[in-house]
Amino acid sequence: MSFKNKPVIRNSIKFLILIVSFFGCQSDQIQYEYVVFYEGDIKFLRDRIENEYKDKMEKGEFLIDSQEGDTLKSGLFRNGFKVGEWKYCSSKTKTISVNWLKYSSKDNLVETNYPQEWDIIESNSTLFQAAIPSNSLIKDDKYFVILEHNKQDLEIDLQDYWNLLNKETHSSDSVESHMFRKFSREDGVFYLSTYTIKRNSERLFLISFLGESEQSIYDITYSTLKEDKDKNYVILLDLIQSLRVEGQRFFTPFGQSTKITNLEWPMDTEIIS
Repeated sequence: MSFKNKPVIRNSIKFLILIVSFFGCQSDQIQYEYVVFYEGDIKFLRDRIENEYKDKMEKGEFLIDSQEGDTLKSGLFRNGFKVGEWKYCSSKTKTISVNWLKYSSKDNLVETNYPQEWDIIESNSTLFQAAIPSNSLIKDDKYFVILEHNKQDLEIDLQDYWNLLNKETHSSDSVESHMFRKFSREDGVFYLSTYTIKRNSERLFLISFLGESEQSIYDITYSTLKEDKDKNYVILLDLIQSLRVEGQRFFTPFGQSTKITNLEWPMDTEIIS
């Protein structure tokens, strides 16, 4: 499978979109960006759609093919959220299945997809929290959580928060490996940090995803056993694209061109991926 050529979205409106796009004006189009995890790496793929069909992109059956015709991702959308079983091709020989449900907080402040097997924990101190089932006897460090911090209370910016988080992780855990990336987009900057750590004789896979709004810094953390890294990435990436806070997309696929930058820590230089 190659990503050199433009992939294809096949759904109930794709053929109509292709016809209109061919004869239409570029100024009436909007870019739709979707993310896949394939062969151990994150790929942002893009397609252009007519602006009038924006609301139909995430309704009904949805299937992404590579230019060669291989299915990368398939499933069903209902009003912008994934429902039921989705299939993901993470390599030439591996397919991942995730059964998605939708979560809405009581005040509708937060809406997001989450895997069916997760156990939701209602908490006034978090935007979203779930326990991750595992065979381990240690349960409290297998979790997914979304925290919101007021910028005025923190008195630091997003980059400083990222640095502080990395410092705390390295000082409190036995870090075996790590990888740091920055996602630069039209609507802002996001930081992705992944760690393999040793804790209580177990190897854990820890993912941190950071973003911000005008008033807040959002800290998304996913901690689980290092058993299936591919599935963990698939879940995180699709969950953050589904997440809405106060009705706004946290990591919208519309109108974005994400640039990935590899980072070193401590932050001395940046290496363009």
